[in-house]
Amino acid sequence: MKTQTPRSRQTVASVKALDVKSGTNPSPPLARKKITAKNDGKILRAKVREELALALADARRELTYLGITAESADGHAFAANKLTAYHDLIVRIREIVRATLPVNATVAVVNKGDGELLRLDGRTAWHFPRNADGSYCGHYPATSADAIEQLEAVRAEGAKYLVIPGTALWWLEFYGEFRAH
Repeated sequence: MKTQTPRSRQTVASVKALDVKSGTNPSPPLARKKITAKNDGKILRAKVREELALALADARRELTYLGITAESADGHAFAANKLTAYHDLIVRIREIVRATLPVNATVAVVNKGDGELLRLDGRTAWHFPRNADGSYCGHYPATSADAIEQLEAVRAEGAKYLVIPGTALWWLEFYGEFRAH
């Protein structure tokens, strides 16, 4: 294995650790460098920081996927609470649907494409609004008339119930004619 001249003790330690794991002998200059416990601690802390950074990046991607963003430390706590609240909302919707709707019901669920909201204990559930192929259409209706038209379309296709989660209650204010319909 060819090695370059190390730039720091940490680099030497990292290269030596890789050589030991791969089963190859490090080059003589690396073999002569002594690795101190202090440097081993720095390496360990660096690796832990790297793992934490990766985990945080994964969590941020998940929050972004769910439409939740946060910038500050307080915002991250808020985002985590919001994520928990959203999960609780899904659980509560399932409980209400299970208690009130027949097992063979077809249900339209106002959402932004979240498949978890469609898992309603065996009931057929559709995104609302949706495309002809059943997928979320990618946007909300522009007007109450559009929302009513889409509601009537899913009703004609067999939906007998409409679920409006707490996250979509704004529909009832924004689409006043839809609410009255």
